Amino acid sequence: MQGILESGIEWIVWIQQFQTPATFRFWEIYTNFGGSYYLYLVPALLWCVDYRAGLRTLAIFTAAVVVNTALKEWFAQPRPFQLDERIISDGEMGYGLPSGHAQLAVVFWGSIASWVGRTWFWWLAAGIAFLMGVSRIVLGVHFPSDVVAGWALGALMLWLYLRYQSGLEAWLARYPLGGQVGWAVTAGVVVLLFVQVIPAGPAGMNAGAAGFIAGAGAGAAIGLRSLTFDGRGPAWQRGLRFVLGLAVLFLLIGGMRGFGVPEGGLGRLVLALYMAITGLWLTFGAPWLFERVRLSRAPAA
Repeated sequence: MQGILESGIEWIVWIQQFQTPATFRFWEIYTNFGGSYYLYLVPALLWCVDYRAGLRTLAIFTAAVVVNTALKEWFAQPRPFQLDERIISDGEMGYGLPSGHAQLAVVFWGSIASWVGRTWFWWLAAGIAFLMGVSRIVLGVHFPSDVVAGWALGALMLWLYLRYQSGLEAWLARYPLGGQVGWAVTAGVVVLLFVQVIPAGPAGMNAGAAGFIAGAGAGAAIGLRSLTFDGRGPAWQRGLRFVLGLAVLFLLIGGMRGFGVPEGGLGRLVLALYMAITGLWLTFGAPWLFERVRLSRAPAA
């Protein structure tokens, strides 16, 4: 493994010698589409494109985040800029293997490509994921082997998703609303227990992920049964939905950061509840509000 890392460092040093401040800036902007920009991309898909397709993408995306975070802690591999001072990098928090940006790009855009169902979009998704991996290498935050592992893991999770999605949805459809909400909460608890076996960062982060899964899953179950919202409609409706929904989402996130989270077990509980509310807003609260304020197209007669 040490030889692979050393070879990876030489690859990074070699590719960085051809970069200019302008190209570095391009890769910095592009790489955010595989990170913080998901805060905009996921709501846009859910609220402004197709509600059901957005729920499916959110489900596999969230699973990919949990798996990636757990594996990073399991391997505990440092990042290239931490091992060689020749590498130019602004740095990145956490461990490096596998690359989350590479993995999530495959899962997110591959899930959308399966919904679009066009060959050209599959090629577009592959191109986006490829360049996402390249950006992580150029910026010196991942070894090439981290990126390849991320692509492979993302492809495996995407295949499992496409293979078993319809069966899983049919199985869940057999349960009443209470049962579906119960399974969402159970999934959150399972994640919390899973990351106790395979550590996944700070305990609060684990509780937050568990709370989000429970809240988003419960919201999806309620929304699919009680709403006619489908995410479509004229452009002005979609735009207003996006602005209104994000405003509340940012208030929730800002409130959590502003008020802070207590330490210890109480803090983990507060964070879990806070993230559950955030997930519930994303999958049910916002679509419900859109219907109430007539920002959703009327159902077909």
